[in-house]
Amino acid sequence: MEILKYSDEKKNRLIGTVVTTPDSPSLEKIELIMNDNSLLIERRQFIEIPRSRNCSIIGIIISISKHNAYYNTLELSTHEIASRNYEEIFPVKEWESTLIEVLPLGEIDVSQHKIFRLKFPVSPGDKAYVASASLISFFLGLDLNGIYWGCLLYTSDAADEE
Repeated sequence: MEILKYSDEKKNRLIGTVVTTPDSPSLEKIELIMNDNSLLIERRQFIEIPRSRNCSIIGIIISISKHNAYYNTLELSTHEIASRNYEEIFPVKEWESTLIEVLPLGEIDVSQHKIFRLKFPVSPGDKAYVASASLISFFLGLDLNGIYWGCLLYTSDAADEE
């Protein structure tokens, strides 16, 4: 059973890049900056971060937040923001970014067909992808040729179990 396929299809499922924050990346938390704000992602969606050819980190999105560095300054009062149309003066939208908080669940070693606890944090700059159906099924212990139970949230694949 091949769990992960490293091919060009991963490029289409790219969610974001691991960034450094005061408490991330760590064994308890990973933060990503979203690469494409038009991509539809959801809370509780599974993600994967490839570690090597045979290993991937699997995690689940626990929080999604929008940030705009332009509006982070305390000098901008509510009155100033309401009274002026800053978007005409300054490219405010270009400063907007989406931050994704991920709870790492484990590390999957494809060559051994085993799931391990995360032993070392991911590196800033690592890429995160939408987890493949086969990776999610393996992690949850589901059998795709078993009884049909319905669809997993945020995937188009069926959840089956023997």
